[in-house]
Amino acid sequence: YEDCSWSYDHLKFICRDGAAQLPSPLYVFQTDGSMGGTRQIAKIDLSSVNGLVWAGYPRFSPDGTEIVFLGSKFAGFSVSLDVFIVDAAGKTAPKLVASNPDFMDTTFSSPRYSPDGKEILYAKDSGLWIVNADGSNPRNLAPPPASQGLLSPDMSTLYYASNGCIYKANIDGTNPVCILRANVGELMDVSPNGEFLSYEAPPGNTQAGGNLYGNIYIATAGGANPEQTNGSDWASW
Repeated sequence: YEDCSWSYDHLKFICRDGAAQLPSPLYVFQTDGSMGGTRQIAKIDLSSVNGLVWAGYPRFSPDGTEIVFLGSKFAGFSVSLDVFIVDAAGKTAPKLVASNPDFMDTTFSSPRYSPDGKEILYAKDSGLWIVNADGSNPRNLAPPPASQGLLSPDMSTLYYASNGCIYKANIDGTNPVCILRANVGELMDVSPNGEFLSYEAPPGNTQAGGNLYGNIYIATAGGANPEQTNGSDWASW
């Protein structure tokens, strides 16, 4: 299983089956918090999406009823990377929210719901965007190469990665400030209390360490006190 992430209540998590034939189905698991206390509760079949060849980076909606994920489809002689939402119980077909033939962001923390579940953040060739969860009213928040957008739990602050920096801005993208410049590859998550950020810095970064997949770091929400963890490649609070 790959690309796993927790639900907001931390009682469920979702993963894609990296060993399955394309497109990989998504699986929802429930846990009681004990070792081995986990069971599969849903399989989300994506075969109804015409032309879908890959799906990944699933994230729950705040209420746990829906999942947003990134899907790859053939579009003529090119590949289109699109944003879909689907019922977390796997009982309905996925719904297309945003379609972008030039979609460039396939990384960890995009797309994802806003903390109130009303909007979805995603990135494409023209930068970081936010759209209503029904696919209406897309708005640009930051210019390219901005990606990996996150909103703080209280929805007062926007964070995103761009040009090796983590930026902090107003939720409409205004007044951006680089709070951490450390050859940042991906901005991965914000802690549930809003006090910390997790991010990935690739091999050869300016900080200590480095491995094939990139190191996971934790810093304060203000960009201070970055510390390397034991993890690499992927992180989800």
